[in-house]
Amino acid sequence: MLLDIFKHYAQNIQDNAKRVLENRGADPEATEKACDILIEAGKDGPDARILGFAYYYKAENCYVLNDPEEFLKNIVMAMAYLEGTNQWDLIAKAYNFLGIMSMSRGNAPFALDYYLTALKYCKDYELDEVEIMVNINIGVLHYEFGDKETSRRHYEECLRLLRTHPAIYDHDVLLMNVYFGLINNCLSRNDPQTARNYLEMCRFGGKVDLDPILKLGMHMMEARVYQGENKQQLRDTAISRVSAITQGDFPLLDVFEDMYHYCEMLLDAEKYDELWETINRLEKMASRTGVHYIQKRLLELKIQYYRIYGDNAGYLQATGLYYELSKILEKENTAMIGKMLNMRNTLEETAKRTKVMRMEKEAFKAKSETDALTGLSNRFRLHDEAAKVFKEAKEKRLYFGIEIMDVDYFKGFNDNYGHQAGDRCIKAVADQIGSMQEKPNIFAARYGGDEFVLLYKGYDKDAIEEVMGELREKIVAMAMPHEYSKAASYVTISQGACCGIPKESEAVSDYLEAADNMLYQIKEVSRNSFLACEFQSFRQSC
Repeated sequence: MLLDIFKHYAQNIQDNAKRVLENRGADPEATEKACDILIEAGKDGPDARILGFAYYYKAENCYVLNDPEEFLKNIVMAMAYLEGTNQWDLIAKAYNFLGIMSMSRGNAPFALDYYLTALKYCKDYELDEVEIMVNINIGVLHYEFGDKETSRRHYEECLRLLRTHPAIYDHDVLLMNVYFGLINNCLSRNDPQTARNYLEMCRFGGKVDLDPILKLGMHMMEARVYQGENKQQLRDTAISRVSAITQGDFPLLDVFEDMYHYCEMLLDAEKYDELWETINRLEKMASRTGVHYIQKRLLELKIQYYRIYGDNAGYLQATGLYYELSKILEKENTAMIGKMLNMRNTLEETAKRTKVMRMEKEAFKAKSETDALTGLSNRFRLHDEAAKVFKEAKEKRLYFGIEIMDVDYFKGFNDNYGHQAGDRCIKAVADQIGSMQEKPNIFAARYGGDEFVLLYKGYDKDAIEEVMGELREKIVAMAMPHEYSKAASYVTISQGACCGIPKESEAVSDYLEAADNMLYQIKEVSRNSFLACEFQSFRQSC
């Protein structure tokens, strides 16, 4: 769940992130307001996680509102922050959006590059839903540029993914869009029967009656299939339904290619009134968005009409406008390529900086959590690890154990052999204690001075005593001379441990105190020994 990334944030952040996800695509004003609140909050930190999330959904909102310039501005901002926050699904979706935007400007190479980058993120981080979306768009790209076979393969890959992941979010919506692509493919091969089969499959899409864009796509496909089957009455019914839906606004970039092919069908069917009505609506929307490539494509339809109808004046006027738009698009594409290259450089630089910062952060964290002399985890890391293991043991009803140990008569060793020898002794003992981590679910740390701790997950008293005995023998086997010890003529350790299945009222400190008590008791009786207890038994004896 996307909201999980904010579960440790202030309630205000969680509430506005929730508003963004609830209102996106349905209430643009509420979505933008919530995004702006998050952006202001994120700037205080600054917090890249909040800013990446908020700028991404602000960009998506601009896309829905057919505002490509604001979309590009916000998506670049989003990607600069997203790269370092592990929000891989949003990064993949951002590249997918950039592919759509490049396609809408007529720049297929850039579009394909962005789609393939999105696919790489999908493969690396198992983003199945986004992978299907991207494959649909790649299918559209290949279809528009005449490679019908590659287009079909991408749609079939989508069907495979949808069959493999039936519980995927928006499964029906994605499935419908795949069927639309396959219908296009069939119609381009003059195969209305197979197109009809896919159309029938579309009718089982549960979302079609809820989503106006799916409904629009469905009726356009119906009209084109019925035209191929020469079923004029059914075709005209579908055309009237398309006309009713397109009275309002809709995301132009999402449906333009299908609208274009629908207009070609109107032209072939000599439904000229409906054709002009549709073209006029699309031109108004294209004019508002400032996407000249779409305006140019609409002029192509007009030129075809004027040629068929024999309107030389209209034909000459349209071809003149077509030429002017072509020149504008040349300049736009040059500028867009510059923008895209700048954006790519910015993203690459950001990714490099993020990688360096992440490595520095990890190195600093490792340094701050590691004991410099022994290389074992230090007391700070021990505190975090103990809390995590204890919590897991409590939730899963597992044994939790803690062992505390120290070097017997270490002060005498350090005072008589010197501090450097004392450090070598601590390091040698630490190496043997650290080797216990080769066993599963054991964690070692230096507690301070000559004291060390082992954490155990899933080990009962007998299992812990077995490890304690093995560790004791390893220390003895070092045979490090210690003539100032009253326990032996070589370095030894004393060990105390406590274990049990934690109850809700118990804490790590309770187990540590019990283990320390065991250490104290065994040292009173005999050094170079160990003693363990069950926590419940220890508590009852106190």
